[in-house]
Formats: sequence, C-alpha cells, structure tokens
Amino acid sequence: MFKFETTKGFTHIYVGKPENELKVLVAIVKASFELACPVGMGYLGFRNRKLTTEEAEKLISFPDTGKTIIEMDWYEGRLCRTYIDMLGNGHYTLLDLAYDMHRGTPDTMLERAKQILSGEDTEPVSSTHMFVGKNLTLRLKHFCFDRKPEENDWDFRKRVFPDIFQENPITAIEFLLGYCAVDWIDLDKNLIQMFLSQSPHNRASLKNFAEGWADDPINMRDKKPKKMLLQRSVGKR
Repeated sequence: MFKFETTKGFTHIYVGKPENELKVLVAIVKASFELACPVGMGYLGFRNRKLTTEEAEKLISFPDTGKTIIEMDWYEGRLCRTYIDMLGNGHYTLLDLAYDMHRGTPDTMLERAKQILSGEDTEPVSSTHMFVGKNLTLRLKHFCFDRKPEENDWDFRKRVFPDIFQENPITAIEFLLGYCAVDWIDLDKNLIQMFLSQSPHNRASLKNFAEGWADDPINMRDKKPKKMLLQRSVGKR
C-alpha cells in the first residue's frame, strides 16, 4: 500500500515496490472524483456515479520525470483540483494549495484511494469532512476568514455565514449545514427553499437564521437513521 505525508505545501506520495504505480494513480483519480463536489454552474454537469478504471486511466499521463501526470481541475461539474507531479522512483507530489482551497487536506481522499486499492466496497464518504476541523480552517482562510482562538467549528460557520451569503447563498448554506448541496436531504431542501424565498435577506435576518438552530446541523444529522445520512447514491458501472 502507498504512503503519504505533507510537507512545505505538498503531499508526498510514495508507492512501494512491487506495487503497480498505475493502479495507485487510478485509485487516487477515482477517489478524487468520488469525493469532489460540484460548485456553482458545476451542478448542471454533475452525475451521481463513479469513474471506471478506463476513464481514470485516460486522466493520467506519463511524461518525463518531474512533469505533471494528473491534472484534474473540473470534471463533470465536480471541482477536483487534483494536480500530481511525478518525481521518479515511485515518488509523487500533490499540490496542496490548489486542493485545500476548495476541499481541505487531501488526507480523506487518499485514505479513500487506499480503500479502493484494497477492494473494499464502502459507502460513499460524506462531504462533512470538508466542513470540520483543519479542513474548515483551511477552506475559510481562502475566503479571508480566520478562526478565532477557542472558536469551535459551529460558531465559526455561523459567524461567516452572513458574509459568504452576500457573495454566494448556496455556498454559504453549505458551510452552515456542514455538507455539500448534493448531499442535502429533502427536509434540508424544503427548509432552504422556504428561507431563500423570503426577502429581504439583510445581515440581521441572516444572523438570526444561523443562530436559530438548536444544535450544529452536523450533530443533528448524525442522530438520524444511518440510511438518511448519505442520500447521494454513487452508481456502479
């Protein structure tokens, strides 16, 4: 199984021998696609599915050592932002700055790639990991928001909601709820539709909406039956 570690803005990926490097790269491409969410107009091209091995292989090239071999930006509406260079001798680097701006650290994605390599048939990974802990801090930093000392995830998400809403309402609601819009259940959609239909949305009303939840929506969702947690069904081909 491959190993990875992060240092100085790059995640270094080491493929052990005699492991097939192409299989590892295919697993990473599949995992990156599977966990990526659409953004903005990307929802128009989004499809609930997994990549086939043949499709993943087409996204990998093997030029000279030191060149980019995986360059996944947008794919079927999903914002992947996965750029991998080959350094040689089973050593690859993933550019963290491009990835963490929209997705947080690549750790969850790379762990999912290991599951794919091992043949584990697991449920889809919830997008919640993008909205908690270090991932939340990294992503909101790119929106020019810094976490306050001792500020927990829920307070952080509530605080930035009014400001982000002014620029992009759907993105703001994703941060507030703690998961991507493609994972919203019907109850979420109905509530959001009702809220968006109200006007005007001034700062006071936005703050009241954020503060009106009895608990962090992530915690509330965790208390629901398991079958309700992941509504995004990823098809097999």
